[in-house]
Amino acid sequence: MIWTAYSLIRGGLCLAVTIAFCAYLARDLFQEAVVRLKLRKHRRRFAPGRCAKCGYDIRASPLRCPECGEPTGRPVPPPKKLL
Repeated sequence: MIWTAYSLIRGGLCLAVTIAFCAYLARDLFQEAVVRLKLRKHRRRFAPGRCAKCGYDIRASPLRCPECGEPTGRPVPPPKKLL
């Protein structure tokens, strides 16, 4: 908590305001942390090379997601010619 000389001398109302301010500050910091964690999860899930439906890594799967079966939307690479 934030203790000031004024709140210690006056007591009562000043102490209540100081405690209320600290409570609001703690709430706001907690909400900011929750929003940042959700944003990080969203960015990681929909990063390039991941399935849009489940977030599974599909870089090695050209046609479908091996986890949920969702089509990747990438074109099928042409077969390699053997010499």
